[in-house]
Amino acid sequence: KIGVSIGLAQYPQHGETIARLTDRADTALYASKDQGRGIYTLFEHSLEGERQLEQHVQNKLRDAIANGDIKMHYQPIFNPGSGRVNSVEALARWTDDALGVIAPSTFIKVAESSGHIFELSGHILNTVCEDMKRMPGVRVAVNISAQQFGRADFVQTVADLLKRHKVPVGMLMLEITETSLLKDMDRAKATLEALRGLGVHVALDDFGVGYSSMGYLRQLSLSRLKIDISFVRELTTDDRSIPIISAMVAVGKSLGIQIVAEGVETVEQRKILERIGCDYLQGYLFAEPAPLDDMQTLLKAQGAPSQKPLKRA
Repeated sequence: KIGVSIGLAQYPQHGETIARLTDRADTALYASKDQGRGIYTLFEHSLEGERQLEQHVQNKLRDAIANGDIKMHYQPIFNPGSGRVNSVEALARWTDDALGVIAPSTFIKVAESSGHIFELSGHILNTVCEDMKRMPGVRVAVNISAQQFGRADFVQTVADLLKRHKVPVGMLMLEITETSLLKDMDRAKATLEALRGLGVHVALDDFGVGYSSMGYLRQLSLSRLKIDISFVRELTTDDRSIPIISAMVAVGKSLGIQIVAEGVETVEQRKILERIGCDYLQGYLFAEPAPLDDMQTLLKAQGAPSQKPLKRA
């Protein structure tokens, strides 16, 4: 399948020389590639700043990983019925002395494009497994990039981590996207089954924004579906969001897969999602991502996690 990405720059508003126009069209092209195939982008001055930031980030990323400057914060996932923590999601955070707070979407994108994603993923997984020792009995979810998930040695890497850090069976959950699965379905199925054999749970993140067919869910060893934030955000402004999320919940329940709604920010959203039947909720309404010490304080205050059995262990 052939796709095309296009970057455009106009004379004279974007430059009066061939070199300047070519450079700015190239900047627009990078923006198109970030959005996928079949996209064209007209140059805007804001894109230039974004590209410069990404170049600065790329220059500093390897040292930041090696020096442990990329830290882990944790955001709890709550049981709406009891209001207690069920599990937590690990989220990478990076504050640079010169660049300030760097958005995860920026440094992860740079890591993927520059080939540093495997170093970054290794650092994140190692840090999380070490942190889990200070959160006993709490299931921790970690986001895994499509590139990392597709590596031939990925399962062995996870197995080595579990053994080295003595992670209890069933306490590590990996979050992947549909892109990770559908590039090579047969390989993805084999990887998921192997992870299941290690006692690792797998959640499908950003559910609903990728592919229209959900038939592949029957073939896969998934423990959770995480409804994308875009559907939750529109719950009170778009009447179509409620039946769409209801359908997702129905699909999940029919397959014995738990449903998590992320990005919950208002009481009204919470009430609707509880009424629809979401198993768990996550978002700023309940708690923001926080460093390990703060998360330990929250967990100690609430006691043992509130958990429902997962279908797949």
